Amino acid sequence: MNITFRWLMVAAIVFQLLASPVYGASKAIITRNQLKAIEYITQLKAGADPNSLTRPQLRRHNKWKVKQSRREINKAMDEAEALARAGKHHLIQKPEFVYKGLSE
Repeated sequence: MNITFRWLMVAAIVFQLLASPVYGASKAIITRNQLKAIEYITQLKAGADPNSLTRPQLRRHNKWKVKQSRREINKAMDEAEALARAGKHHLIQKPEFVYKGLSE
């Protein structure tokens, strides 16, 4: 009985460490960055001048998924800015992100 209780305690501790809030924090950062980018791209699509808008600052994190998500977001914003500068606001589309945040 004592050994079983010890194994259950060890398993509970390991489970808590594996399901840490750090994972949730990185998803929250990805979601926040994506929402900022979508708002910026929507403004460009509505006809705003990219030179008059300030590009949103994206949060950084050491996690690989956050870094990849930032690259993806920056690429989408670059494409939207290029189309807006060319006067093709109607061609700007809402991006479909590969890395999902909390909106998944």
